[in-house]
Amino acid sequence: MKLFSKSKKKCTCNQYINFEVICCNTLKEMLNNCRIGIGYDEKTRDFSIKSPVSGSHRIPFCPWCGTKFPKDLIDEWHQILEEEYGIDSPDNTEQSKRIPAEFQTDEWWKKRGL
Repeated sequence: MKLFSKSKKKCTCNQYINFEVICCNTLKEMLNNCRIGIGYDEKTRDFSIKSPVSGSHRIPFCPWCGTKFPKDLIDEWHQILEEEYGIDSPDNTEQSKRIPAEFQTDEWWKKRGL
């Protein structure tokens, strides 16, 4: 994968998109265009295609260049929150308040070398 410098781009719907590992310029452009249904969640390293009909679907490869994305860390995110912090339902309003700040970004998995 090619590395681009970490950037924070503001899309037209005022959502900020952070990314630093992008495989091609087309994917970079699509992530910067909120009208296109491609998403990246830095906290779980998860790439997805968003559908207004059926929600969000994980994608393992770049739709434009075919590069395999790194493994998403959704299961690890949940497992560490449960084992280290006793948070077994992070979507629960009360438990979500106890999630450490590092778990809202890519900080947690970078610190652990994942």
